[in-house]
Formats: sequence, C-alpha cells, structure tokens
Amino acid sequence: MPVVTVKHTFILPRAKGRSMLFVWADAQVADGESINARDLGLKTIYDAEVQSNNANIVAACTVVNPGSFDNHLTVHGSDVSGTVATAAGSFHAIVKALGI
Repeated sequence: MPVVTVKHTFILPRAKGRSMLFVWADAQVADGESINARDLGLKTIYDAEVQSNNANIVAACTVVNPGSFDNHLTVHGSDVSGTVATAAGSFHAIVKALGI
C-alpha cells in the first residue's frame, strides 16, 4: 500500500466545461503498486507523471482507464545502478496528476 502525501493542488480553469485539478504529491511506492485517484484527492485521473527522487531508479506510470470514476495509476520502477536493470523495491517519488 503506497503512502501518498498531497503537497499542492492547483485549479486549472477552462473556458468551457469543468475546471481541472493539478495535484503534486510525494509518495513512498514500490514497483507495480497502484495509487488510486482518491489517494490524490481526485475523483478521476486523466493524466499523470511519476519521477523518482533516487537518481538510480527510473520511474514511470500508466493511468488505468483514464477519465473513469475512481481509477488508478500503476507505478513502474527500475533500479539501474548495476549492470542489469532490476525491479525497484520501495522508493520515494513525486507524483503529478491531472484530474477532477
């Protein structure tokens, strides 16, 4: 279970339709873990980006069912400090998500 701490929330106004929220959060995650939209204070996630705080870990994420109610993102991390990339254990990351 990832530990997520929301640091900043920005409202992005739109000319038509509903305003979007941009959420900036810190997370303690492991390779293959999921972060739910409600963990970030959102109803749904449209797009997200994950960056590792460790220079030896390459992090990425996949938004599952973008725009669906209470969806989630799956975090992927690879430890590239050795000669062969391996799945990362637990690591600190910055999560940036766009949703409502």
